[in-house]
Amino acid sequence: MQYSELGKFIKFKRENAGLSLNKFANLAEIDPAIQCRIENLKQGIKINILENISRAFGTTPAKFLEELGFSRVVLSRECKIEDIKEIKKHTNLEI
Repeated sequence: MQYSELGKFIKFKRENAGLSLNKFANLAEIDPAIQCRIENLKQGIKINILENISRAFGTTPAKFLEELGFSRVVLSRECKIEDIKEIKKHTNLEI
């Protein structure tokens, strides 16, 4: 899956969960206008938003990206070694 399709997948998953945009945005602690722009591919997703969205779906950002079909993630150099080990332990993502 391409990064550009991320919003479509989030919308698909939200609708399959039976959640309205406003209800999901509230659950994910995101402004509904931002959620709408993400789902309609008008706005990229910042890491803090991705964390909120993945948490609302009951998973971690790395696991969420893997579920979307991503095979590789590029982590910032500030990422803690313990976090990297956890990602590697719980996903098949290439780091």
